[in-house]
Amino acid sequence: MKAGRMSRGGKGVLAVVAAACVVCCAGPLLAFLAAIGVASAVAAVFLPALAVVAVGAGGGIWWLRQRSRTHCETPAGVVSLAMPTLRPVEVARDGRPSRQ
Repeated sequence: MKAGRMSRGGKGVLAVVAAACVVCCAGPLLAFLAAIGVASAVAAVFLPALAVVAVGAGGGIWWLRQRSRTHCETPAGVVSLAMPTLRPVEVARDGRPSRQ
């Protein structure tokens, strides 16, 4: 037999293998392609609504950030935080603190 040529039996085996591959793999491949097509059709219908939601969410986040910046301002300089002074506790004659 010369290189590159198949015998008649080899061609038959190749045909059987090709047919088995078509029977086995065609269904899942067609189902996958159909799922991609359905997902594309659904996305084409809902994409404008998704764009509106995305723009609204972005605008809401921007608005909240701007609102928090204007309401939560801190002084530019150093702020003195003095310690509070406590009243001296007056003690009664029996040694207990008096209520005032």
